[in-house]
Amino acid sequence: MLGQNLGKTTRTSYANVVMNTSTQNGENRSDSSSSTQRNIVNDEEVSIESNLHPLYLQNIDHPGLVLIAKKLTGTDNFGPWKRSITIALSAKNKIGIVNGSYPRPNDDSPLKTHWDRVNDMVISWIMNTVSDEISNGMDFVTSAQDLWNELHDQFSSVNGHKEDREQRKKLLQFLMGLNDSYSTARGQILMMSPLPTISQAFSLIKQDEK
Repeated sequence: MLGQNLGKTTRTSYANVVMNTSTQNGENRSDSSSSTQRNIVNDEEVSIESNLHPLYLQNIDHPGLVLIAKKLTGTDNFGPWKRSITIALSAKNKIGIVNGSYPRPNDDSPLKTHWDRVNDMVISWIMNTVSDEISNGMDFVTSAQDLWNELHDQFSSVNGHKEDREQRKKLLQFLMGLNDSYSTARGQILMMSPLPTISQAFSLIKQDEK
């Protein structure tokens, strides 16, 4: 009888130990899972503060920052300028803003405001590296990618004839989109030879408006 009770007690104790261990392990796994989930959430919240994130800005970043010493003055130095500014933007991890690989988030995204801020910052950085004559004609540009493409279309010597056709098409679309109050200025621009770029035409329209 004593042996049977002892055996029963032993079995019961072993079962309790197994069950308790299993429960504790389950609780540990649950705690571990919860901790992991909390870490993931925290990582998502602070990821924009990492210098690996395209929207990360350092304390020293400001609109007046000059990334490179040389300024774009025209077709003659576009190649060296483009290489220098590309390297600088890549070092800042902002090249995705100008080449479209990191597009603007949807309006309901919490990152949209951050993207808009960085986009404006990159526009300022690029404008700081072009001549005043060029920058004065870029007031209409609202995205860093559009600014990048506009500068490339105007000053890249690659596929010049194709770019000329595209520029003429854009210019005509711009002029035809103006209301009738600009008809005189529009006619004067169309009579110019050679035709101005769209940014130059925009500057002329602004002057006429004043």
